[in-house]
Amino acid sequence: MIKNAKYIKDYKLRVIFDDGVSKKIDLYPFISESKQPQTRKLLDKKLFKKFYIDEWGLRWGDNEFDINPISIYKGQYDYEKVTKKMAL
Repeated sequence: MIKNAKYIKDYKLRVIFDDGVSKKIDLYPFISESKQPQTRKLLDKKLFKKFYIDEWGLRWGDNEFDINPISIYKGQYDYEKVTKKMAL
């Protein structure tokens, strides 16, 4: 379960889990490549910064968009992994 999340910059967040694991994630590639309007609207940084944590993970809006905490924990959005993928 996600214990805390902090905005870093751009579309990057630091996510801390209840077992102490910390992940630096970058959601820009996921958001910018999405075809879903409710996801793409998070390209507006003011909206992106308005995330919150609930029992399902990270969430934006009123059930408009969420990120599964298991995906974050397993490294799907890790900053270093995303950066390398974008460079290819």
